Amino acid sequence: MTFRVATGLASAALLLAFGARPAHAGGSITAHELTMTLKLASQGESNSGDGRMDRTSLDVKDVFEVCTGARPTKTQGIFLFMNCGELTNNTIAAIDTQPFGELAPVGGLSLNGPLISVTKNGDTKSVTMPATLQISCDAGMGGLALIAPGVLTLKYSALGGTTCPESATLKVTGSGGSSSVGLPGSFIVDDGTAVKAKNRDGAIASFPVPF
Repeated sequence: MTFRVATGLASAALLLAFGARPAHAGGSITAHELTMTLKLASQGESNSGDGRMDRTSLDVKDVFEVCTGARPTKTQGIFLFMNCGELTNNTIAAIDTQPFGELAPVGGLSLNGPLISVTKNGDTKSVTMPATLQISCDAGMGGLALIAPGVLTLKYSALGGTTCPESATLKVTGSGGSSSVGLPGSFIVDDGTAVKAKNRDGAIASFPVPF
């Protein structure tokens, strides 16, 4: 699977750019604005020379800046795009909605292993499965890379005659590194790290493409 980074869109702007489209099994791509809190722990040193744990916290705007080189505007952000019929086909990207396009690749989700499905009257309501968050981006001023496995919970709802992901939560731990000023060269992705995909803004026909 090829991962690409997606930045967040303002909900209204996304709908204006694409419009909500009917879902077709295996073909519709749902778009979800992301929020995230990355808790990073790294080796530090006290004034007396003793070892200590240093902590750094990044939110979605910080990640956007590391990946694109600038803070997001009101029409920019980080989004998760998922193929409704094939969830392994997904991407996370920094994008702009006016005009719509990808600003920088950020990463994606690796999905594997057993899953737990909750259904009602035959329709999927939620799915919980192992997932690995992968981020790899570089705006030319130092990048960010991490691999963090955890548990993904997807909530489903009806969309155009089928059921597709509506929102998601992901809690992970792992490790990574960065060459960006102000970030540790190597770090642990610590407890408390979480990524949330907001309620979808509809369905689109294809993944965003670079400008």
